Amino acid sequence: MPACSCSWTRGRAVPAGRTGGWPKVLGCGHRTVERIRERFVAEGLDAALTAKARATPPRQPVLDGAAEAELVSLACSATPDGRKAWTLRMLAEKLVELEVVEAASRETVRRTLKKLAEAAPAAAVVPAGRAERRVRRPDGGRARRVPPAV
Repeated sequence: MPACSCSWTRGRAVPAGRTGGWPKVLGCGHRTVERIRERFVAEGLDAALTAKARATPPRQPVLDGAAEAELVSLACSATPDGRKAWTLRMLAEKLVELEVVEAASRETVRRTLKKLAEAAPAAAVVPAGRAERRVRRPDGGRARRVPPAV
């Protein structure tokens, strides 16, 4: 929804048949003001004050629950020969190779792993060894590396 179709915009009275200077005052296009007015006339005040919910998402998710579980188990498994860690591209290619999905991009893998890491309980997330020693200054800038405790 455009920023100007919020309840703040919808709460203002717009004379019927004339948008006049309202789009400029509200910071939106004249069609937005007309659509809100038309919705008010056709469906009533409640419909005009609330945004329509989408019936379906704009795109179907690439990975469903089973595919996400397979991705996590793959990411936690042993790395391929000669590699120190899995890359996002390698994980995406492996999912296609194992026929979990028809196609997956590295961005899909990154977003899924990020989403799952944010949803995990704090006790389940263990920071890496080097990352534990990094600190930030109060202003958010990087501080020098702190030596490990002896």
